[in-house]
Amino acid sequence: MNVFRVVAEKKQGETAAPRTWLVVAGSLFEAMSLIPDSYTAKAVEVQVGGAAGPGRVIGWTGPTLH
Repeated sequence: MNVFRVVAEKKQGETAAPRTWLVVAGSLFEAMSLIPDSYTAKAVEVQVGGAAGPGRVIGWTGPTLH
């Protein structure tokens, strides 16, 4: 499994500061499916083989979810 650091912003028309998610997933597609639909990814970093176990969100930083 890989560790993804995903920086995302609210989709157009909504105002909010960017959020950063740490996600464990087997692929970029799986990682993006764990980010709320109301956000659009702006940057992604990946650490290949950096984790074990099922795909999941480890945590996030930034303002609270709406």
